Amino acid sequence: MHNSWRDGVNGRVYAYTEKNKLKIEEIMEGNRIGLPNGMAWHEGKNVMYFADTGANVILKFETDSEGVPKSIGERCFTLPQDDKHGPPDGITIDSDGNLWVAMAESGRVACFTPDGEELHTVELPVKRPTALTFGGNDLATLFVTTRVESGDSPSADAGAVFSVRIDGVKGAAAAYPFQL
Repeated sequence: MHNSWRDGVNGRVYAYTEKNKLKIEEIMEGNRIGLPNGMAWHEGKNVMYFADTGANVILKFETDSEGVPKSIGERCFTLPQDDKHGPPDGITIDSDGNLWVAMAESGRVACFTPDGEELHTVELPVKRPTALTFGGNDLATLFVTTRVESGDSPSADAGAVFSVRIDGVKGAAAAYPFQL
């Protein structure tokens, strides 16, 4: 990720699908998004959720049968801008359809309903979580990546990968399998 988004340079999102003969196709232009980040698919609802870090929002897109967005995204919810919520970075989805969001700069991961109600939080011993996914044989372990920290008082474990099991929570099975 380049810091030019802080100066107003917007990102873009591309798709690589069988439908377009395995050519890269731009599906979200820079005038619609700030800083593209995490994506999560809910196959049963033909929906893709998308974290726009620059706008501090989670967007929802209707998708086609291959999981490619076919609509202009609608805002699901805006994240609060306070000390316990950082901008959204990576996201994943659980088997109940809830969104797990790495809250950049906050040292935590939060779980939200698609309407934005906060259900759970996981505090981390670092400041900057980046991405997350469910794994393990039963998809009941949440893995969280973090990035290196600089400046005053960097966390000793910055850059590490953490894992946590949350009672009653499992990840969704992979949506839209794609063979390379």
